[in-house]
Amino acid sequence: ISEFNSKKIIGINILNNTRLEFKSIATTKRAGFNAGNISACCKGKRKKHKGYTWSYIETPQQNANGVTETKLPNTANI
Repeated sequence: ISEFNSKKIIGINILNNTRLEFKSIATTKRAGFNAGNISACCKGKRKKHKGYTWSYIETPQQNANGVTETKLPNTANI
């Protein structure tokens, strides 16, 4: 999997808000998570996996003024 094309992932623990960040869904397998279940969470087809909510982290974009903006996932539902 090319890191250039992969999307960063964040998992937020539903009990204590602990955050886990991964370079891609594929790298979550090394930590014992199921990539298919995480993908389903990120696409809104599933709410959580192993006690975490999962979403993609959007890559930073520079606006017209040269300021880099990063959008974090909405954590209001936690």
